[in-house]
Amino acid sequence: MRIGMKFEGENLEAIVGEFAGQADGSCLLMYGETVALSTVVSSKKNVAGIDFLPLTVEFREKSYAVGEIPGGFYKREGKPSEREILISRLIDRSIRPLFERGYVEDTQVISYALSADKIHEPDILAINSTSIALLISDIPFYTPVAAVKVGMKDGKFILNPKSEEEKAQLELVVAGTETGIVMVEGRANFVSEDTFLDAIFFAHKYIKKLIEFQKKICEVLGKPKRSFKPITYSEDVIEKIASKIDIKDIVLTSSKIERRRKEDEALENLKKELDHFVPPDERYSDEEKVSILTHSFFELTRRFVRRMIVEDKRRIDGRGPDDIREIEILLGVLPRAHGSAIFRRGETQALVTVTLGTPKDVQPVEGFGVELEAKRFMLHYNFPPFSSGEVKPIKGPSRREIGHGYLAEKALAPVIPPEDIFPYTIRVVSDILSSNGSTSMASVCGGSLALFDAGVPVLSHVAGVAMGVIKEGETFEVITDILGDEDHLGDMDFKIAGSENGISAVQMDLKTMGLSFDIIREAVYRAKKAREKILQFMYNHIQKPKSLSPYTPKFHKLKVDVDKIGALIGPNGRNIKQIVEKTKADIEIDLDGNVKIFAPDEEKLKEVIDLINYYTSDVEEGKIYKAKVKRILPNGALVQLIPSLQYAFMHISHVDVKRISRVVDAIKPNEEIEVKVVKIEEDGRILVSRKEALLEKERGERRKEKEEKRRRI
Repeated sequence: MRIGMKFEGENLEAIVGEFAGQADGSCLLMYGETVALSTVVSSKKNVAGIDFLPLTVEFREKSYAVGEIPGGFYKREGKPSEREILISRLIDRSIRPLFERGYVEDTQVISYALSADKIHEPDILAINSTSIALLISDIPFYTPVAAVKVGMKDGKFILNPKSEEEKAQLELVVAGTETGIVMVEGRANFVSEDTFLDAIFFAHKYIKKLIEFQKKICEVLGKPKRSFKPITYSEDVIEKIASKIDIKDIVLTSSKIERRRKEDEALENLKKELDHFVPPDERYSDEEKVSILTHSFFELTRRFVRRMIVEDKRRIDGRGPDDIREIEILLGVLPRAHGSAIFRRGETQALVTVTLGTPKDVQPVEGFGVELEAKRFMLHYNFPPFSSGEVKPIKGPSRREIGHGYLAEKALAPVIPPEDIFPYTIRVVSDILSSNGSTSMASVCGGSLALFDAGVPVLSHVAGVAMGVIKEGETFEVITDILGDEDHLGDMDFKIAGSENGISAVQMDLKTMGLSFDIIREAVYRAKKAREKILQFMYNHIQKPKSLSPYTPKFHKLKVDVDKIGALIGPNGRNIKQIVEKTKADIEIDLDGNVKIFAPDEEKLKEVIDLINYYTSDVEEGKIYKAKVKRILPNGALVQLIPSLQYAFMHISHVDVKRISRVVDAIKPNEEIEVKVVKIEEDGRILVSRKEALLEKERGERRKEKEEKRRRI
């Protein structure tokens, strides 16, 4: 069945029931000539012993969608690209909070971009088609969620921007329900807090239109929702646990490791009396009873922490709502790295390094249906298992690592100087050494400090902070610089990064639909105050970028005549290849004669410059050159002074200081000799003399002998 609507002047059409008939739900959504197919399948068996929805989301962009054959040896789609992983995360974070509580069945969303017109982006379409697929299925997902993208040009917001110009100042993905926002992610070129909030309000107007469209589809095609047995907490069990343990003692343990130890110990003791807390019930297996006990224990913890924050204005580690954890900064901690910094905030610690490379180090990035581009700034985030006290195998970067790295990269991108000012390729790596909340924002702060330490001419520091919200009834409390437990037990995780000039990156996930725009506004402005405090602390440690490390590749730029480029490159690139092989330098030459040189050290840089000058400089009268004998003539010889010129002529009378009858008696073909340019005639003909070069050398040696005698006297 096909159901369509006009959305901002263009056709939006959903096709339901005609594709993927064995999935629990599917929807093919078309907008312009962009088509996304989303499917959802969920198992019919509860997964006992877990307290979260085992949801996996896979988004893939098919090469045929843009009329291309995949690159690579096998000519087929392989593992997901970073872009596909980031879009999968957008879908996941938009829908995850809207499943019924206690639903823990294995659920999988697979979304394909089947056609892309390069105008309407498939990421937004995939979120909307996924919501429709879930709504019409029998899976307990009742609340429509829709998404749009917001750009900005000339101070005006643009819905679903279509050009890079419209995204340069602001690019924001906003997903929401009929009553509020559930997910925001994006980047900005230091926009104000007011502008950011206005962009969210702007987006929500259009989100509500898309939700009305989804509701109409669901009314016609929606299936009855399946019944399920929620494995969740029990009020009776909570009361029994509360009378048995001192939850206050556990919660107010400020050390994360010690708090975890106390939680594990208490839970193991409770499990020893399982039948006392969860009486025998034929409806539940022993594994499910343990799950109910575990859920009840953590629900008791959740309620205690939330009540303490809202009523007592006190947090797990003793801070007030607006307090930032203790910050420690160390600069230049790694002597051979081009720049390095350690940023610690509470129990979260990031080691961030900067490496400055050459143009050959740029990262080629091939977008979906767009030409290959060169990425000269990249930030990579690593979260090793020891940072959270765990034992896990180290594999490739996880989706979380890719997502956090992308967020931190976008936060710092606006301060990276353009290539014409700072031609280096820049790689920032954040290695998380210890984790207890907001490691991505620690990566932003540490990345900014490391850039200063490396001498990158950035204009300002960038800092980030994670905000949370606890809402109980009509009462709420916004908390600053949240811990990992506050993220898990709270209603919002809102990461905001920027400078004193405004916001550069955001990532917001809401875990409840009851948060008003006023609460979000409050969080945004409290984040601004917190960011200003952190920035001041960072400036107190380093106010301006240092000079470049002695281990940084040396850069020099020069210009050669356009007609000398061929001589510099040489036949089949021979000359330039020899220079690179000899000096290990990286050399770029453009058609205008601009030459960029990156050399390992000052000595190699000077050698490169000398060689370039040798191949491209003009001949000067009276100067001595090293020349190669190219041809022996009856009355002299032709020699080559520099590769960019035709041969110079040397008369037989100038071949040697003594009289010779044959040229070959003094020089041989291909022999390297020193000659002096004695005359450049009007027609450009160059006359050289080996005789004059030898005599001048002899005179120079005599002068040195006389000077040495005078010094001895």
